[in-house]
Amino acid sequence: MVAAAVLIDIEPTGIYKVHEIRTKTFSSDKAPDLISVVKMIETAAETIKNKDAVIVIEQGDMFNINEQYLKTLFFRDVKFQESIGERRAIEIAHHVSLSTRRLLIKEWEKIERKIRKNEKNQKK
Repeated sequence: MVAAAVLIDIEPTGIYKVHEIRTKTFSSDKAPDLISVVKMIETAAETIKNKDAVIVIEQGDMFNINEQYLKTLFFRDVKFQESIGERRAIEIAHHVSLSTRRLLIKEWEKIERKIRKNEKNQKK
């Protein structure tokens, strides 16, 4: 799994400026639960230099819990997206995390192929 943290200045209708994008990888043998998702988001957010930035989250990414309960789970300020600009910021984070995940899988598959090829050569 890959989480992306994006530090962005937004306007109500869009993105004004992207300051920073960071990714963090995680692995698990099972699907993440709510607490695991919170930890992943906070860990990714810690990589951003501005520690006062508010974490903006899509409600569906948090198992559709209410915002008041959500705020009790995080150490930092957190809120659900409200504006189009906040929605665009979430979209950027989603695109970055998905692209990073795909790239990592592709690289891992290359490594696996090399390992299998070397194993075959050693058996000969």
